[in-house]
Amino acid sequence: MSAVDALAFDLDLVSICLQTGLPTERALSLAAAAGGDRTGLDRLGRSLALGEIDDSNPELASVGRLVLFSRSTGVALAPLLRGLAGDLRRSEHRRRQVAAARLGVELVVPLGVCILPAFLLLGVVPVVLGLVDDMSVLFG
Repeated sequence: MSAVDALAFDLDLVSICLQTGLPTERALSLAAAAGGDRTGLDRLGRSLALGEIDDSNPELASVGRLVLFSRSTGVALAPLLRGLAGDLRRSEHRRRQVAAARLGVELVVPLGVCILPAFLLLGVVPVVLGLVDDMSVLFG
């Protein structure tokens, strides 16, 4: 599981905790404890309790901005976090698709470097040499 997938999963956990009525910082710390704080949500919860956002991790910073947005506007945080988790999953899926497509292109290089020259040397050259030998008998 990649770090982005882990964060998306943890955000789903936070969303569930928020739907049960827990305060934001408590929901963040519980989700962090459930996942072994692999994504840094506990640190984010502590920094949000102080009114700050740690910008060292861009994904966590976006979670912090969502929390502050929710606090300032009164919009429910749980749907926002579920939406962010879905966005993270889609971007990670797209990144993996691009990597797989790039791998397909990179796998063609050994074909061009190794297999095609071997095919030419073992398949085409003997046929051409045999034809040249036959043609020398006819014209020679």
